[in-house]
Amino acid sequence: MMLFSRSSKDSAEKKPGLFERMKRALGATKQNLVGRIESVLTGRTAIDEGLFEELEGVLLGADLGVKSTAQIMNFIRDQQKKHLVNSAAEVRAAIRSQLIAILKSKQKEPPEQAKPAQAVWMIVGVNGTGKTTTVGKLAARCAQDGMRVLVCAADTFRPAAIEQLAIWAERSGAELVKSKIGADPSSVLHDALAAAEARKCDLVLVDAQAREFLKSAGVTGLIVTKLDGTAKGGVLFSIAQEMNIPVRYIGVGESLEDLLEFSPENFVESLFS
Repeated sequence: MMLFSRSSKDSAEKKPGLFERMKRALGATKQNLVGRIESVLTGRTAIDEGLFEELEGVLLGADLGVKSTAQIMNFIRDQQKKHLVNSAAEVRAAIRSQLIAILKSKQKEPPEQAKPAQAVWMIVGVNGTGKTTTVGKLAARCAQDGMRVLVCAADTFRPAAIEQLAIWAERSGAELVKSKIGADPSSVLHDALAAAEARKCDLVLVDAQAREFLKSAGVTGLIVTKLDGTAKGGVLFSIAQEMNIPVRYIGVGESLEDLLEFSPENFVESLFS
């Protein structure tokens, strides 16, 4: 997981094939969450506390977290008392609607501000989360959309990260500002912003160190990577509840096309379809 600080709105993702890729990538999560929900609901006619306790265990076991699980189960119990949930199909629909509601409640855009000459997206994360690769993918995507992109290699204590960014920048046609290994990250960022202004770039992507920048960066979104091949995708609901920060992108594979703009509806639909 990465923290994503940005200063401009993203457009909605409309390219074909994204939903199918998401479905394939989230297969293990679907089995761990929806598959187990179905095993509890199949053949059940009595909508009672025994059923609710089983479902509660399934949701917790699928990494939804205590808050998300409590919200879903409290809603279902309330609807059952009002005689609005009376069948397994209605329980399933209630779970589905609440999963979407949990994610959508956090998908708020940052306050509108005067549009800067350059948008600056600071990508902050710990080693091993795919941070640098994600910066490279974002650079390629935005360049394909017609933006002039400059990448700032501010993670100066990782030589491999700088080399990796150089490769991505060359592939995508993005410009790159870097410095020697171990240089002050803030000075690299200063140079990158000055270069972006001089070169009239539209977007600056900063591969940033958490320790150096998280204190001052206003975090406006998350990028959750490596969701393909894991059964732990349910953690997105826990993240949404605990951090109160929206998910902006998800990574479902290694290729450029596998970095997807996040949609709560599409994410939940891919699990239940």
